Amino acid sequence: MIGDKQDQHAEEGAVAIQAKGDVTYNQGLSISQMGEVMDFVAKQVQNFTADARNTVDSRLSDFKKSILEEFASNSEAKSEAFADPDFQHSLLEAQTSFARSGDANLQEVLVDLIVQRSKQTVRDRLTLTLNDAIEKAKSLTDEDFSALSLAFIFKNMQNNGINDVDGIVDYLRQFAVPIYGLVSKNNNAYHYLESHGCVVLGNAVITFKSVLEILQIRYPGIVTNGLTNEEILSLFPNNQPTIGGFIVPSPFDPSRFVFALGGSETLKQVFAQTGLGPEVAEGYIGLCKANAPSVDKFADVLRAKLSEIDGIIDAYNGTPVKDLRLTSTGVALAHANLTKKTGLSADLSIWIN
Repeated sequence: MIGDKQDQHAEEGAVAIQAKGDVTYNQGLSISQMGEVMDFVAKQVQNFTADARNTVDSRLSDFKKSILEEFASNSEAKSEAFADPDFQHSLLEAQTSFARSGDANLQEVLVDLIVQRSKQTVRDRLTLTLNDAIEKAKSLTDEDFSALSLAFIFKNMQNNGINDVDGIVDYLRQFAVPIYGLVSKNNNAYHYLESHGCVVLGNAVITFKSVLEILQIRYPGIVTNGLTNEEILSLFPNNQPTIGGFIVPSPFDPSRFVFALGGSETLKQVFAQTGLGPEVAEGYIGLCKANAPSVDKFADVLRAKLSEIDGIIDAYNGTPVKDLRLTSTGVALAHANLTKKTGLSADLSIWIN
């Protein structure tokens, strides 16, 4: 189509990378220098027969293009890492893994892990975890990545910007819907993940919360039947609410009311702006918890807004995902998969430090 074409221009000796327009890369190593490092490292990939080598070379070229495009478009990626021996070792591991499999999802995960690894300049837990994740990725299937990701969504993530039930639905639609359908129900899949150091499986003694119980705990000010008008007024000095514009009917009981402000931290911030202390927010959350809806009622409200909710619940509650714990390597792999599949933008250092 006219107007869709993006012409590329590269200086002599450079590699033209198209990323929504022409790219000029001025920090650290240039695109062409990074490409040279990748070409050199690629030569270390083991030898194959002539026919297999053609396939390997094609995959290496594709992987190189993906890496360079990511570094050209991602301002947080550090090209200086290409001069680091340990980074080059991880790069070789990633190139070898993709050259052997050619799996598109593995490629995406490896590209993100390489970008994350490039940001690390010291030998700390995050660096070592990323090295391990890059090495382990080649042994995992799409089902494995999805299981790790589903566990991460409900065990490790919380969005403090969610203000209402629609926000919870949007959160599930963005992060859980794209991956829940691939989660395996085969118990052996989880023993496999444990054998690769990605998870620690649960036991009969310790059980973890279900999907809806987790959401109730994370967002008590949202998942509540609400308060009576008298209970709302009792929270404020002289029974005069100073943020009345945020009071709306509860989606679980229209005769009762909630603040459309989400979690306790958001409540404290908004209340503080109107001169109210944190005890008001804490009092409100306490009343919300005391008036929590049943799990079945919560499910019905979500079901009316998200047709996939039963599948998500079954993929989590009905598999070993519910009772496992992610290792740091499992967290890194889940984070990389969600970054590529769902647009997760939070930095990995939030969870591994």
